[in-house]
Amino acid sequence: MRRMVWILAALALAAPAALARTPQTDVPAACRGDAVGRVDWRACATAAPVDSAARRLALINLGTQAFLRDDYAAAVRFYDQAQPSGDQQIYSDASFHAFRSASYRHVGRTSEALADARTALDLLVDPTDLPPQARQIAAAPVDVELVYSLILPPLRQANDPRYLDALAAFRALPVRDWVSLSRRAAVLEELGDRAAALEASAQVVALKPDEPAVLNNHCYALARAGRGIEALPFCERALALAPTAAPIHDSYAVALAAAGRCAQAREQLAQAQRLDPTAVTYRRTLDCRPS
Repeated sequence: MRRMVWILAALALAAPAALARTPQTDVPAACRGDAVGRVDWRACATAAPVDSAARRLALINLGTQAFLRDDYAAAVRFYDQAQPSGDQQIYSDASFHAFRSASYRHVGRTSEALADARTALDLLVDPTDLPPQARQIAAAPVDVELVYSLILPPLRQANDPRYLDALAAFRALPVRDWVSLSRRAAVLEELGDRAAALEASAQVVALKPDEPAVLNNHCYALARAGRGIEALPFCERALALAPTAAPIHDSYAVALAAAGRCAQAREQLAQAQRLDPTAVTYRRTLDCRPS
């Protein structure tokens, strides 16, 4: 389940190798960027020939923009449109594969999510088994902590043999700031380390008591630890700050269920589904015993 993980990342992705080899004169003017390098990716996607490297680059950037604004339906649509015809695969930096993995996982496409998670891990750790065009971009700078935070859940779910090493690498990363701490709390909770998640979450709540994502994650962590009544005020504060955020309604449902308020819990879960009908996790049945 994807909590509200802080994702502060650049939108520009490493170009697929095919585009890097394309003469600049063959790239549509709409895809070349302005004086400071900014590209209108939607205009580029419209101008570039179908199945061209330029159009694929535009589509994966549009997919990433959609992912970062939590529009998973659009993200998956753009990522799918970017896929080359036949058996070819598109490769970019580790961030792209992590974002696409998280998007596919959100809508229930678990095998594709796992494939991208494994590719992202290869790019981070050892790209020697990847095709030459992928190895060329393995050195592209990425937010390593963010990539790990997105690929660890599908690796764990699949019992991937490299999961424990990846988890150790993630834990070894320094906590840079409150965003990093919040991200760590959310990811560790999802991975099942509730004690460490609660400890980190309490620290970040003390630092940022009015951030809805922080409040949401702490509410969820408390609820999953069986402390539903204690969790409720954090979700209620988060909802007051971000009333249309589906993950908060989902967390509130979990907290209400943990507190034995089953009818309200079902209402909140239904609201989360209405706000984000693409999320497979919101279609589950809550385990709730009335108090």
